[in-house]
Amino acid sequence: MSAVLSTKTNAMRLSKAIPLIAWAFGALIFFRRAFFTGFDKIFGNVGDSRLLVLLHEHWIDVLQGSTSWTSPIYFFPQKGVLGYSDTCLSNAVFYIPLRLAGLDMYAAFQWTLILLSLVGFLGVYRLTTYVVGTPRYVAVLLALTFAFSNNLYLKAGHSQMFAIYWIPLVLLALARSVVSTQLIRKFAWGGAAGMLFGLVVYSNFYVGWFAAFAALLVAIIFLALQLRAYGFQQTWKLVRSSLPSAVSCLVGFLPAMIPFAITYLPVLKLNGGHSYEEAMSYAPGPGDLINVGSGNIIWGATLNRIFSGSHSRLNNIELSLAITPMLTAVVLLCGLMVGLGLRTKRSTRAHLAISLVACVVMLAVTPVKFGFGSLWTIPWHVVPGAVAIRAINRGQIIGSLVATIAIALSASILRKSQLSLSQRRTWKTLGVAVLLLTVVEQYNVTDSSPLDRSDEMQLIVSTPDPPASCRSFFIVDPAGLPTYQSNLDAMIIAQSKHLPTINGYSGQLPAGWALDPSTPQYLDGVRAWINVHGLTNVCSYDRVSKTWEPITFS
Repeated sequence: MSAVLSTKTNAMRLSKAIPLIAWAFGALIFFRRAFFTGFDKIFGNVGDSRLLVLLHEHWIDVLQGSTSWTSPIYFFPQKGVLGYSDTCLSNAVFYIPLRLAGLDMYAAFQWTLILLSLVGFLGVYRLTTYVVGTPRYVAVLLALTFAFSNNLYLKAGHSQMFAIYWIPLVLLALARSVVSTQLIRKFAWGGAAGMLFGLVVYSNFYVGWFAAFAALLVAIIFLALQLRAYGFQQTWKLVRSSLPSAVSCLVGFLPAMIPFAITYLPVLKLNGGHSYEEAMSYAPGPGDLINVGSGNIIWGATLNRIFSGSHSRLNNIELSLAITPMLTAVVLLCGLMVGLGLRTKRSTRAHLAISLVACVVMLAVTPVKFGFGSLWTIPWHVVPGAVAIRAINRGQIIGSLVATIAIALSASILRKSQLSLSQRRTWKTLGVAVLLLTVVEQYNVTDSSPLDRSDEMQLIVSTPDPPASCRSFFIVDPAGLPTYQSNLDAMIIAQSKHLPTINGYSGQLPAGWALDPSTPQYLDGVRAWINVHGLTNVCSYDRVSKTWEPITFS
């Protein structure tokens, strides 16, 4: 008897460990360059990823009290420059402990991304098993598909989008609020969902905005289906039962909007957001609905033939964000099968599943620029915050999450359909096989880790300390490196030496700032900036000769 119990116990332990084993295997493949190079190659690129590392490091400086939370030490002495980019604050929950544990900022950044993928994986796994009732093996496959999706891999250089990993936890907390029967728990879980979502919005506006936009689409379609099927009274009853959760979520969300307003509203007031024409310059074309990049393991070769005259589109990380074709087909098939079932049996869960499928389609189609124009004009004119969105195709990353939830919910509905035992086994086998293929379909061979940690650390350790008289500095680059690299070098040196720099790099620039180290006009721009702001004790740093020099402009 004891042997039997021991066997059962071991089997249960293995069953509980399978999700973590699956995640570890997925993470090993997804972050393979980091793991296989001993973390010498870091997930990202030599441009935006270096800025993201500095934004993470900024919160260490804030914690130590060495800088203002809204003003990192670049673009000196301009205040509020944190609002020029994402804050990445939510990632501090991992990054700060990793740094305090002794990891350098690049290793801590890489491990933060890895741990975020665990959050996203477990979030989807728990959401689909706890809320939807999905079998564990299906939940594992769906969690892998989301956490290590093809389009998220291609956004390695814009890993601020990894804030998407927090959204399943928001949904899980919100779901617990809705199903709770005790009012105190309903408000507690709803408030937690709101606070976490507010933190996501403050950390990465794109993820927060597109998540809210997706929720709006789902709500509109769902309520329309409910009204058509059940009428106003029944629909209002459902809405009314959800009001405590919605109110508590809003109450939890609003406090996070205080730092958001302080950080971003001055910048938005200054530049007015992005124009519609600018958004259209980032708009995908109809062909990009299947564009998953030239390096996709299954579709890359085919796409290279289809896009033979425009390979640049396949390598454009703002255009190659389509949900993989097989995953798209599965989502559409689920929507069709659930929709056919509604002809004979009405179901609120089925309405929600169809709403999720429709949301996936709309997130994919809305940004596309057709011959007649783009549907993006509707949210751009109607939905608050849309004017702050420039790279409008990034909603596809949210679409990957919505797709996995839609499949989970559809599968749970279809499992209850009237089928014989043999038919159920056939559909189960076929479904698992297809989901396995969608996991494989996410694999992309593109090198996502060109950022060299050794080179980055060498820049820091090889830079001598500045003279004590220096109060700020600018970089001199006789080697003629690209503008973004020189400015980022200055920012990294500034952070490591705790000396403000007038150089900078971000999605937006201060008024009157025009410092391009690669041009002959660079020193004129430096002189103008120093004189306008009345700076004194400014030094230059020559990154080739590694020398500091006090500068005086007449």
